[in-house]
Amino acid sequence: MFCVVTVAETVGYRLRLHFDGYSDSFDFWTNADSADIFPAGWCERTSHVLHPPKGFNQQTFNWNLYLKASKAQAAPKHLFCCKNSQQPTPVGFRVGMKLEAVDKRQPGLVCVATVADLMEGGRFLVHFDGLDGSYDYWADPGSPYVHPIHWCRDHSRSLTPPSSFKGTFSWEKYLAETKSQAVPGRAFKLRVPQGFRRGMRLEAVDPRNPQLIRVMSVSGVQTRGLILHMDGWSQVYDFFVEEDSPDIHPAGWCAKTGHPLEPPPDFRIFIPQAGAQRLAIRWSPHLILAQSCPMLLVTAPQRAALELVTLKVPNLPVITVSLGVPTLTSTWRKNSSRRRIVWATLATR
Repeated sequence: MFCVVTVAETVGYRLRLHFDGYSDSFDFWTNADSADIFPAGWCERTSHVLHPPKGFNQQTFNWNLYLKASKAQAAPKHLFCCKNSQQPTPVGFRVGMKLEAVDKRQPGLVCVATVADLMEGGRFLVHFDGLDGSYDYWADPGSPYVHPIHWCRDHSRSLTPPSSFKGTFSWEKYLAETKSQAVPGRAFKLRVPQGFRRGMRLEAVDPRNPQLIRVMSVSGVQTRGLILHMDGWSQVYDFFVEEDSPDIHPAGWCAKTGHPLEPPPDFRIFIPQAGAQRLAIRWSPHLILAQSCPMLLVTAPQRAALELVTLKVPNLPVITVSLGVPTLTSTWRKNSSRRRIVWATLATR
């Protein structure tokens, strides 16, 4: 389904998108170069159905009139990765062709499916025969979730036919009954493994709190993707993600794109002893506690006396950190060469 959305927030290279006419509870986060967002007018140029906001008629919706009425402006076309509506559709796939596909909601099931739509950039829409569109998903010919017919038979797997099919399922009989063709086997591509190994570190979106990106580890490598572990958290929060997911990034991606990175809750800020002429400080907006610094033992009276430690740091703004109970707050002042810091370690959530 293609809908009218508004950019509600930008953080680094990520966008929070809002469905016009609907509650904020449906907002979602995506990367600015996502293949799932398109400039205004894209649906009309590519013959896809656009679902307008509530109160607008689908047949008479007009982008120019809508932008004028809402006093908004369209996102410039050069910002999108899908700028050219003439990009090729997946070779060998046609709407209506049949295949076997994994149900992502129940990955143990491989079902009879149909190519429901094609999109430039090499993707097609998988629709499960006999089910509603809520199970549909976009895939490319190299996806580990899609296979040619008879894949289950050749790999000793069970194929789930549509509920409407009576008797023992046969592809030949089903294709004849539905007057359809199968996607040719040559159309599918073998995806080369990305080289992930257990223990590798990366940055990834927290699926339970998708506005956050956390430090994570690869805790397992599977046929269709990875099991990720949020460093410093219980294994009960581990989750599965595909290798080519747009929600995983290499270490340093947040720093390069200007997005906040959530460190592990047991991560500590290391501060050298006073006297160092230059100091690089990593600051986190997390709540922090004035507790034992691992690089300097400070007793409670000493810590009270040295609550604010001022160091000379050229070409950096000032952070004024005041001790609270139990948190610290900070304010920034630009164009200053002095920064105030406090001995601290990150607090657990």
